[in-house]
Amino acid sequence: MQKLKVLILGHVPEEGNIFSRTMFTEDLPASTVHIEDPDEFVAAINKEDIYSLILIDITPYGLEVLEQVRQSRPACPVIMISDPDQAQILLEAKRKGLEAYLVRGGDRELFTDLLAEEIYTQLFRFVEPPEMESPSADEMYRYAQYHNVLEPFFVVARKRYLLYINKAGRNLSKVLHGVGPYMGDPLETWVLEGSIEEFDAILGRAFAGHEAVHERAFPEFDDGELRELHYQPVTDPTGRVVAVSICVHRSGRPELERARTVQVLAEMAGWVSHDQNNLLNILMSNADLLAIRLAELGDEEAMSHLSIIEQAIKRSTIATSDLQAFSRLSVSQPVSFNLNDVIADVLVTVRDRIGPEAELNIDLASELPDIKADRRHWETVVANLIQNGADEMVDGAKVLLRTCSVRVTLSRTDLPVEPGTYVLMEIIFEGRVMAGWLRDQHFDPLFTTRRVARRGGLELATAKSIIEQVGGRIVVESTEDETIVRVYCPASGDSK
Repeated sequence: MQKLKVLILGHVPEEGNIFSRTMFTEDLPASTVHIEDPDEFVAAINKEDIYSLILIDITPYGLEVLEQVRQSRPACPVIMISDPDQAQILLEAKRKGLEAYLVRGGDRELFTDLLAEEIYTQLFRFVEPPEMESPSADEMYRYAQYHNVLEPFFVVARKRYLLYINKAGRNLSKVLHGVGPYMGDPLETWVLEGSIEEFDAILGRAFAGHEAVHERAFPEFDDGELRELHYQPVTDPTGRVVAVSICVHRSGRPELERARTVQVLAEMAGWVSHDQNNLLNILMSNADLLAIRLAELGDEEAMSHLSIIEQAIKRSTIATSDLQAFSRLSVSQPVSFNLNDVIADVLVTVRDRIGPEAELNIDLASELPDIKADRRHWETVVANLIQNGADEMVDGAKVLLRTCSVRVTLSRTDLPVEPGTYVLMEIIFEGRVMAGWLRDQHFDPLFTTRRVARRGGLELATAKSIIEQVGGRIVVESTEDETIVRVYCPASGDSK
């Protein structure tokens, strides 16, 4: 367990061996920092160190140090110790927000026990999540610490004053308003929305029990990125909203959101393909047995119907294989082969799929190094890329497919791959292929360039997954008149 840190100002002989007691060494191990000079104390509380508790002897420092603590550490728990004749000072300290204090008595041993119990209580409250029955400033501090809040974080009371703010929140407020607010400051001094009216209205909905996420741009920042303000009601055990917490996050970048979507869909595809594959194996096994029986009976009509069923099973098997490739759970069978041979085989079936109006030309390099991958997967890659692009051609497809080898060196910083030898396959679609606003969605799962009537969903995402599994890359460049798909695959000697 990480040690807690207690800052002690003044000479407190009663502290003695308190922190060596079992209640601390086993449950709440703490280190202490002793300071007797007020100037050194001010320097200590202005440091970045996190103190779990501050213990102050009123003699001889009085209320001045309490004011300094409230300014520098407005939410840190404080215990003040006084002599019996200093009751008036304690009363004034309570009026200023002091919650924990002890008055020395004649029995020093009893006082030491009481001090140990009070210290233990305050430290225990520091490390445990607050119950929020009636939140105070230090409870809000513990709420933020317990949940490890690193982003700008604010907690607002029902009466619209600041209950808690962390360092990141104070820095944000300084950027927005030129000054960092303190505990107790009213709403108008640290507005986070465009106006005080808008800010108060959103808080009102949160106090009514509704979470809210509001996105806005802060022109004060140079990065130009949007921020998301998360408003969350803070409730007590009865469900009553006692405060509202506000956390400010950077808006998620589109590529990160897409990466999360791909991950979720890949997991789902792996689960579906696994179950589907088991079912298809059962169907195929029984179809084979049925074929043997029908052959013995000589039932030609039933055999023809069974043949249709078997073809459907084979097509489903191919689709399941594509799902497994997308999820990266398929059993890969890498072999060395020439990509030109795969293209020649695929074009036999692809020509029929893209329609007679499509003009398909090929320009394959006479000498092409082999690649090492699962040949069946790369048949899927070639077929999906050609068919998806051709299906979306507006004025008739004119497609050129060509291959060559590329040697990438350290000086070729314009290419999206590391140095090495690659087989490059380019598919060039001439004419209008897709709307400009769709060009950054090529490989989103469940998005396809096909028209709705022919929509698939995972073809391009699957192709991308297969290519990247062998250390390759796929790049799409698109204008209004031309779209070029470039696929880089490491040659056998450079494959990963």
